[in-house]
Amino acid sequence: MNTEPTRDPELAALLRSAAPQPPMGDVDWDRLRGVAKSRAELPLARLRTPARRPRLRAWLPLGAAASIAASLVFALRPAPDPRPLPAEERRIVEAIVAESLPSNVDQMLSGAAAEGALLAAVMGS
Repeated sequence: MNTEPTRDPELAALLRSAAPQPPMGDVDWDRLRGVAKSRAELPLARLRTPARRPRLRAWLPLGAAASIAASLVFALRPAPDPRPLPAEERRIVEAIVAESLPSNVDQMLSGAAAEGALLAAVMGS
């Protein structure tokens, strides 16, 4: 099977007459070859070396699993027991809490204030 195209002699003659003949003797072929080789060296080397991204992609699921496991370990570990406050600091904290909260906060938290209000409403009606 012949893959060489058939050439048209008239077209070849027209192309030769349209442009002047290149100065084949004036061309520095060794320099031209060296420039082409140096410019093609890096792109060809990139094509020959295997891509590093698929290797990185292979490690991504393992890294994600390790980070999830580490976060679970830290989340599920028991909290350290808080050490008790010294007596002086405890008195200061209790004084601050007593001054900053309303007087009937214990009744509000336990529901006793609501019961008292309900009893007052029933008695008043």
